[in-house]
Amino acid sequence: MQTEIRPIRREDVVSVYEIEKTSFAEPWSIGIFRLYAAWRGVVPLDEERTTYANVAVHQGVVLGYIVWEMDRGHRTGRILNVAVREGYRRRGIGRTLMHHAFEAMRRAGFVHVELEARESNTAARGLYSHLGMIEVGRIARYYDNEDAVVYRREL
Repeated sequence: MQTEIRPIRREDVVSVYEIEKTSFAEPWSIGIFRLYAAWRGVVPLDEERTTYANVAVHQGVVLGYIVWEMDRGHRTGRILNVAVREGYRRRGIGRTLMHHAFEAMRRAGFVHVELEARESNTAARGLYSHLGMIEVGRIARYYDNEDAVVYRREL
């Protein structure tokens, strides 16, 4: 499926939030996505860190999104959140979003990318492994009562 990857826009916020609510037990607030849209998908956090929010769109419909960060001080990228609309999962949209972020990080000269995933999120963990990410650790009770699995990949 051919999708356009672009920065989040104000008109995308409701769709992104709906995807968020159906994808996660503890969803981010709609205000976070409004903030990203107001900043046209690029939010500087401080002198070294910037976060980005992109959407995957097909025929005007938002099918998924990714929020990621580049930390210039550590030359590290981080995937903060990625989700795909129900009914469109397992069609390569999440993989396309991840590759988009990886390529931007690589072009910026970053060395590796990291992320955390719920231990029980086997679908996401399978995707991360398929993308060459390697489990490098765990964080006990990162998600309230559930451990996080930490993944890393060289760019």
